[in-house]
Amino acid sequence: MSLNFPANPSNGDTYDNFVFDETKEAWKLQTLLGNDLDDLNDVDATSPSDGQYLTYNNTSGNWEPTSPISPIGLILALGG
Repeated sequence: MSLNFPANPSNGDTYDNFVFDETKEAWKLQTLLGNDLDDLNDVDATSPSDGQYLTYNNTSGNWEPTSPISPIGLILALGG
């Protein structure tokens, strides 16, 4: 997959997890260090709760917070 970066970026512009550094006149890949997980393009974690984990939603194309199923809920979901 090739990326088609904008032709005339300004300092701090972002594109597909890259940020433009005007002093170096180059696009740099952003890291997760110091950033929020929700800053990733395919993560929708604006308001997660304690104990949740991320699961992929094929319809939206995003990773979303999900609450774990309790053992009782799992048994009921499996028809037990």
